[in-house]
Amino acid sequence: MDRLTTTMHDRIAQYGVTMTAVEVPERPSRDRWDGHEGARHYKVTLRRNGRRATVYYSMGPAHTHGPELANVMECLVLDAVSGNQTFAEFCAELGFDEDSRMAERTWKACGRIGEKLAQLFSYEEVHALTYETERG
Repeated sequence: MDRLTTTMHDRIAQYGVTMTAVEVPERPSRDRWDGHEGARHYKVTLRRNGRRATVYYSMGPAHTHGPELANVMECLVLDAVSGNQTFAEFCAELGFDEDSRMAERTWKACGRIGEKLAQLFSYEEVHALTYETERG
């Protein structure tokens, strides 16, 4: 596969990733989805080569279908990149106040997403997902 034209769907197939998603009434952690009227929340389990990682994923009220694996993976990869920044960089890039506790919780949650991805993928694979995969 040409690394510059590989889509997330192609990467998922290449890496043999599968997903199950169960709708839940709310996310267990306080974050930006708190009080977001009409949002739908899911407990998502990703599986690959006998390993698994479970994360929470939310969708706004305009989405009428359940989560799709490619969309979930794209969000997780972007979160992991954000979690790999310093807190100051994270706040500056996303427009958060560095004194915000919610911003800090969100940044830490993004860091945990990176740890979850590391459970399933090698460093090289995470790099390919992040920098060598087209976004939909």
